Amino acid sequence: MMMILLNVCLFACPFLLYLYFNTMNAENRHQVLDFVIVVGGILAIMLLCRLGDLSKGRPNFYYI
Repeated sequence: MMMILLNVCLFACPFLLYLYFNTMNAENRHQVLDFVIVVGGILAIMLLCRLGDLSKGRPNFYYI
């Protein structure tokens, strides 16, 4: 039952956010998109810093 509810939420929440996003005017939509991009960039930088050098101790591992 919990798995079904999780899947319903995973499908319904982005759809509802998409509908809400389309009801915004262009200025608010632009501000929200800027916020999402900034937060995504900050999270990506934090994630990459936490990962560190993945090739350390593995000579056959290369970044693409």
